[in-house]
Amino acid sequence: MKKLLFVMVLALLVSFSLHAVDVTWGGLFYNYAFWWSNADFNGDVGDTDMHYYMHADVNATADFGEGVTAFVRIGDWGNYGMHPIYGAGVAGMSVHIMHAYVSAQNLFETPIGFTAGIMPVCYGDIAFDGGEDGFAGLKFNVATDQFALDLFTLRAIENGGMGYMMMGLYDSIPPDMDIHGAWATFKVMEGNVEINGFGFLGMYGDDKPMWIGARSAGTPMEGLSYVGDFAMMMGSYGPEGAEVDYKGMYYSARAKYAFAPVTAGAGYYYFSGDDPTTAEYEGYVSPTGGPYANDFYKGWVGFGPAYTLWSPYGFNLVTPNLNVINANVCYDADNFSLRGDFFMYKLVEGDPTAMGNEIAVHAWFNLSEQFGIGATGGYWMPGDYFAPGEDAMMAGYLYLAKGF
Repeated sequence: MKKLLFVMVLALLVSFSLHAVDVTWGGLFYNYAFWWSNADFNGDVGDTDMHYYMHADVNATADFGEGVTAFVRIGDWGNYGMHPIYGAGVAGMSVHIMHAYVSAQNLFETPIGFTAGIMPVCYGDIAFDGGEDGFAGLKFNVATDQFALDLFTLRAIENGGMGYMMMGLYDSIPPDMDIHGAWATFKVMEGNVEINGFGFLGMYGDDKPMWIGARSAGTPMEGLSYVGDFAMMMGSYGPEGAEVDYKGMYYSARAKYAFAPVTAGAGYYYFSGDDPTTAEYEGYVSPTGGPYANDFYKGWVGFGPAYTLWSPYGFNLVTPNLNVINANVCYDADNFSLRGDFFMYKLVEGDPTAMGNEIAVHAWFNLSEQFGIGATGGYWMPGDYFAPGEDAMMAGYLYLAKGF
């Protein structure tokens, strides 16, 4: 079935070329070698692991003219290490359609357009799909030089479908998960600063969370750049008459100043935690359940490499009850950059709250315009949340990326 799917999509793309449609081909490969040690902060156990993560895709864009395009990305991603003879180990996920959508822009010579299909989703640090597979959905957009608006509906989880119709299970279909949203962008200061306003509504049976907030990012003066955002959760979950209200909150502020070739920066991040003494749920989660992008500064999502690999799946998913303070300094040359970071992690709710401090370093070298290699490492000294006197966690990775 997978081979048939691949052949069908390939035949479709070839047919575009045969009918004089302008088709542009591309692809992306990246490989990570992750390593961590002592993730339970107990040196007596000596736990450690090293694993590979790989992504490979081939994509094509068909331009039909008059603002109409179609995009297809086929590939795979995940941990790799299956013996080709024994069959032991893991071999990623499976080759599949990662993105496939049609876009029509400037309809009727207006700034209005729409996109339909499986599309990537990344709205700042607020809503992110993880960077691999997209969400199925429909998006309408307006785009001008000073203003842009996205209105979208996404099917995050499909629990029904044709199988239930075949079996006649019309009264027992579990609820789907949908995400509806709006993201507005205003450009000021000659386009150097963006201001966003947004709202999201999640629908998953009795679970109906809402998010509203604002974000701003830009370069208001030479050398200075910043990002600031705020989101508040509302809505409720639970059966009618026994609902629990959401009261979560997220905000962050970070800035950096460049005095070439050195850049110095700092950041503060707050993800609220639940207070067990109240009737509401105060923990904050993201609309998509995705990871915290944090500028992808080390070629991956999240904060320090040790904290990232300690978090679920090593993916730094947005989870409630976290407070982070960061300071960093970076040296940038033509094809080389070296960055050092200090992170302080604390819980918002609980006693004790001090999770400890991490010192991290990241280096990146561009071998060519489309090919680079990087390395990062972190040393996390645990705080009182774990236990006084416990040993540090160390983690890091090597990675390379090649686009074409």
